[in-house]
Amino acid sequence: MNQLNIGKKIIIVLGPGRSGTSLLMQILEHQGIALSEKLNQPSAANKYGPKEDKDIFEVHSILLKELGSNPLIPLPDGWMNKEATLRAKKKLRDILLDRLENNSVFALKDPRMSFFLPLWNLIFNELKITPVYLFAIREFKATAGSHLRQYNLSPEAVESSWLSRTIDALRYVGTECFFVHYEDWFSSPESTLEGLREHLRNHNIALTKNCDLSELVDKSADRSKKDDIIISNICVQELNNFLADFRGYDYDREKLIDKINYCQGIMQGFMAWCNFAHINIAAREKAQQQLRNARKKIQDLSDCESRKEYLEAELLLANKAGKEFFTTMAMMKRIDDI
Repeated sequence: MNQLNIGKKIIIVLGPGRSGTSLLMQILEHQGIALSEKLNQPSAANKYGPKEDKDIFEVHSILLKELGSNPLIPLPDGWMNKEATLRAKKKLRDILLDRLENNSVFALKDPRMSFFLPLWNLIFNELKITPVYLFAIREFKATAGSHLRQYNLSPEAVESSWLSRTIDALRYVGTECFFVHYEDWFSSPESTLEGLREHLRNHNIALTKNCDLSELVDKSADRSKKDDIIISNICVQELNNFLADFRGYDYDREKLIDKINYCQGIMQGFMAWCNFAHINIAAREKAQQQLRNARKKIQDLSDCESRKEYLEAELLLANKAGKEFFTTMAMMKRIDDI
């Protein structure tokens, strides 16, 4: 199968969520890059559509649940060796091969992909594909405000999610990514697009279509305004300020690695709390499954009771019909005797 993938290119759009990943996918699509034909539908939170592969999104969702985790905290230790991960790997590999079959260049994204990059890297290595990583970033207060409005999350949950996804994305791709700031699409769209074009050309990927970028950006509406939010997590504050000047592909990788390692080290000190959360999430999922099973049994018993009542009614009718039959037969016999 690997021979079929020679020359195939994959663009992976990463980001912490609500950071311009959907807009970046829209721009790639309008510039001639193929996306999945099975996309998640638009929603109130993203009326133009998240541009996420529905099948990949579903595999990620199931894997998170089976690992006893959720999108707001790091994955549990040893998750790569779980049976659920091995099952997900095969499904994701098959989906990717299907998407690549008719496309020489293909782009995909899911903000939760940051967690699963070690798994995806195994798949890419098996298929001998070197992905091109784009990281969509946005000023944290604007990202947090969007999360709070759309998902009603607590500020602490938003900080945890943003930090985990940002750190995981940058450390797993080995800092080999191209930074695209959401705000730049509104302040300097043409130069931002030209920088993206040049980067992709360097990876032998050509954006084959020309479209009116201003129309596309206008449709998304500029939501880059900073919300009046106080950042509590010192790592979020430092990393947000640090990444503010990172644009394109030309940046100080050593400084970035040092900053990521610094934040990762601090986060590691709280992994005991994350592990405790994983235990509780798994226990809650188990209890919910037991509740679902119990409700199904109750429904089955209810169906059996309804069936029983129906059969009893049918039996009464049959008995009545039988009595009427024998009564009629007796009357006919008496008539014959006369």
